[in-house]
Amino acid sequence: MRVPLVLTFASLLLSPLASSAGQTAQARMYCISVRLNQGTDAFGDTLTVNSTGTPGGAGEMIPWGQAPQREYDPYATFLYTSVATLYDSTYDSTFVDGTFTVNLPELVDLNTNGYPDFFEVSQGVDTNAYNSSYHFGFPVGNGAIWTTWLRAAGSSSGTCTLYWPDYQSSFSHPFQILEYTGSLSYTPGSNSVAATVNLKQTGAATNTLAGSLTFTKSLNDRMNTLNLQYGNLSDASQQRHWFTNHVFYRNLTWPTNYSGYVEFDDDGTQNTAYSYAFWVLSITDTNDVNRNGIPDFSDDPQVVPPSGPRPPQIALAQTSTNLLMQISGDIGYTHTVQTASSLPGVWQDVLSVTLTNSPQTIPLPPGPAPSYWRVFAK
Repeated sequence: MRVPLVLTFASLLLSPLASSAGQTAQARMYCISVRLNQGTDAFGDTLTVNSTGTPGGAGEMIPWGQAPQREYDPYATFLYTSVATLYDSTYDSTFVDGTFTVNLPELVDLNTNGYPDFFEVSQGVDTNAYNSSYHFGFPVGNGAIWTTWLRAAGSSSGTCTLYWPDYQSSFSHPFQILEYTGSLSYTPGSNSVAATVNLKQTGAATNTLAGSLTFTKSLNDRMNTLNLQYGNLSDASQQRHWFTNHVFYRNLTWPTNYSGYVEFDDDGTQNTAYSYAFWVLSITDTNDVNRNGIPDFSDDPQVVPPSGPRPPQIALAQTSTNLLMQISGDIGYTHTVQTASSLPGVWQDVLSVTLTNSPQTIPLPPGPAPSYWRVFAK
């Protein structure tokens, strides 16, 4: 007996079931503190930032005036004020304590993704900033500082040069931004969104942050404003880092973007400082099941009813008495079997069956040899 040729077809008029449950978005978290390591000048003098180690240890430049109640603004201009120690070899190798205030360069968004390039590792920085100043005791005094920030695209580390016009001297400081990227899986809800985040530090993938997040929707602006609830994230050593409540907003200029602060505060009170406390969590969600322009992350749960079957798969088997066809497809849909004696040829309906299980085996009536078979589902 010649082996029959099997052809499978399906109705392509309708689409399968789609749902907004169990979606995945992109996530990125970056710290708005900048790590500025000890700098040196051409005379061998050194300048140590945050030399007292409070709260973040030597090197942490903390945004001044960034009160916990202030909500995230992607283009807020931050002043970074820090205590510092200047080792001045010119004046009998003395250590002079003081403070200095440094402006970040103008925050730009050249890749137009809604976030400042300065805090984005994939984007380079090569720019100047002015209006910085220093305030030290005798014999250094007070004065202006000009700053230059240089960081290559793809690197989290760069160089900040602090030029002191009064002394015709420049301190060169290695600096680093802290960034984690990964995925955020979520289940939309009418009043809240349950999410799980998994992040790895850019350039140091063994450093991880993971955990559950809960966002409640604003009563007055449910699709655009959400409140991150108190919770924690665990690092690679499974140490938990607790964070406080903050508001997250959808950026209507970039409507797939959500962002807000994650403020780490392990002692439970906002009256004490915590090392590298303020981070920005950005969520980019391109899922939009109902295509209404609102990402599924903040939209009401959407389910598109099933409107058509998937393409069926068939297989033939010959027994001693008849021919059997096995159909794999969507249960509850009618599957029509057709046969032809040649190709090209005239296709004839043989039988129709509504699947009650998948796969389902049915006997076929005798036909000419050779026989060609196909199945439509609708």
